[in-house]
Amino acid sequence: MKLAMALVGLSVVVMGVLIFQVVHQEFRLSHLKFRLVENSAQVTRKEEGIVELKAKISELQKSLDDVNTKVEQLKKKKAEIEKSSEDAGKSLAACTTEKEKAEKTRDSTTGEIDKLKEYRRYHRGDSLQMARRLGRILRGFQSLGSLAFMKSELSNLPASVSLKSMVRALPSLFSSNPRDFSLPNSSWGTEMRQLYEHYNSQCEAVTDGGEEQGGLWNRLPSYNRSLKYAAGGVYLSKIIQAKARLFTRNIRDPGAAFEYVIFANKKEQRCVCIFQAGHLLEGPPGNVHGGAIATMIDTVTGTHACVHSGPVMTANLNINYRSPIPLGSTVLIESSLDKKEGRKTLVSCKVTSADGARLHTEATALFVSIGVSQLMKG
Repeated sequence: MKLAMALVGLSVVVMGVLIFQVVHQEFRLSHLKFRLVENSAQVTRKEEGIVELKAKISELQKSLDDVNTKVEQLKKKKAEIEKSSEDAGKSLAACTTEKEKAEKTRDSTTGEIDKLKEYRRYHRGDSLQMARRLGRILRGFQSLGSLAFMKSELSNLPASVSLKSMVRALPSLFSSNPRDFSLPNSSWGTEMRQLYEHYNSQCEAVTDGGEEQGGLWNRLPSYNRSLKYAAGGVYLSKIIQAKARLFTRNIRDPGAAFEYVIFANKKEQRCVCIFQAGHLLEGPPGNVHGGAIATMIDTVTGTHACVHSGPVMTANLNINYRSPIPLGSTVLIESSLDKKEGRKTLVSCKVTSADGARLHTEATALFVSIGVSQLMKG
């Protein structure tokens, strides 16, 4: 009985040991499974990291290829620049040679000009004497009608003066084709040309058949001398010797100062001037001088007054400057007849941008009619 109990106890102990080992093994197996899952996740993450690294390596490779391409392009540009520099050096050398030739030509031309000036100084006395004598001849011919007087005066001219040179000495007073400064030239900007075409298309015109086609506007010609077609007589010698030029038309270079054209509408009693200011009219930096603006206002309003009242002189000019006019811009100067009272003519004027959106200047003017004899006094 005791033996049986001992065997049973031993069996229980053995079973307990076996059960403990089984539980322990199961626990280790679970731990290993957990570790395996963890390791699998780490492996997956590392694989993803490897994939990302491969992608970055690919991008870097592309960037490296782009950089290599740009390096090649820069090398080509460098080679082109070096070639251009070499060509520029050759061109500079050629320009230097041309400059030396031009300087020699200039020196030669300066010498010729000096000779011409000396010749002009030498013969100036004869020219002045010839002009004075010719004036006396024509005055005597008008007042006396004497052929003998003309012969005596011609015989007193210097031997170096021929009849042909006398004819050449006459000024352009008798020219049939004087220059009309109100016609377009190369200095006119796009705005000025467009405005000119706009008003000129509304002017009176003669058709191919010789018929006159009516229009609201008239373009007023503009010459550089106010006495261009003055009569001769007692004033002729003065005109021959005069060098007077109309103030707004005394610049030879087109576009340098006053470029303008005036259109008159007698029916509506209006005048429009298209004015482009040149670089010689600068006052405040980049803007037109106020005096130049006043000159143009006086010119336009005075011309307008002359259209309605004949010869006039300015009695009063009142100007209000509103905004500056940029140098080189095109503006419209519009004049309106307010009223006429006896010898007085009152005119109002405004200066606006080409599109009429900006007001630059406003003015009023009073003109007094005068006789032609008063104009010719001197």
